[in-house]
Amino acid sequence: MIWVKSDSTLSSVVISPKDSQGCALSLQAENRTKHRMPTTPKYHLIFVGITKDCRCAITTNLGNCSYIRTMRWVFLFLAMAMGTLVSAQDFDDAVSPEAQAAAAMRSKRYREAENIYRSLLQRNPESMTNKHLLSHALLLQQKFSESDSLLRVAYLQDSTHPGTYWYFGISAERQDQYDRAYGFFRRYIEKSEQKRLQEFNQSAWLHAGSALRRKMHGQGISVNEWADMVYCYESYMQAQPADPLVTQLKEFVDAVRLRQPRGGEKLLWSEQ
Repeated sequence: MIWVKSDSTLSSVVISPKDSQGCALSLQAENRTKHRMPTTPKYHLIFVGITKDCRCAITTNLGNCSYIRTMRWVFLFLAMAMGTLVSAQDFDDAVSPEAQAAAAMRSKRYREAENIYRSLLQRNPESMTNKHLLSHALLLQQKFSESDSLLRVAYLQDSTHPGTYWYFGISAERQDQYDRAYGFFRRYIEKSEQKRLQEFNQSAWLHAGSALRRKMHGQGISVNEWADMVYCYESYMQAQPADPLVTQLKEFVDAVRLRQPRGGEKLLWSEQ
């Protein structure tokens, strides 16, 4: 394939093989001044096929060549792809460490999130938010001892911060420590009400009620625990009426009301 730029003096191209084996090509230009071509340069694409016994040259106009049109789209696509890659790299560079860590947590890359939160905490050792988020990344990797140690540091720094009790509750819940989980979630609710937090997590009612429900399955619950389990579930259903779980929770509450323990009895019910 040979590209030739035509001007007013070059009107034709002759292509011939060097020998019968078609090992080389030579170009010859013929100057025809009688029939001058337009001054605007045009490009021609010359396809050359050489065999032992024949030679041929086919000249096609660039604008009418379907192959070239196809290649134009290919080059355009590659240019756009390269631009997208560069833009994506620029975007990644612009994203804050906090956003990168949050994205890692959403995609369950907990070790990556842990490393980012550790780096952020080194920059700002007093940050309660980074302590809480690092403890969350740790407990999701079942590093409960390290997570709880960090939460105790946060508690000593500020014993009134609701977030510390929330993550203590999550940690206890993951370790099947139902009494501790219930207590921590209840204290989260209490501290949040005292601070009148606008970002109060209504799921605390669900976690507290479910901690007592799990205790009911294996150890049994007292009448006071039974009453607070029902209260926690009712509070959650009132706060989150659109949650798909509400139907199941209501069925459970209606059923467990009929099993209220009496006196010093405990309710041990597997819901079977």
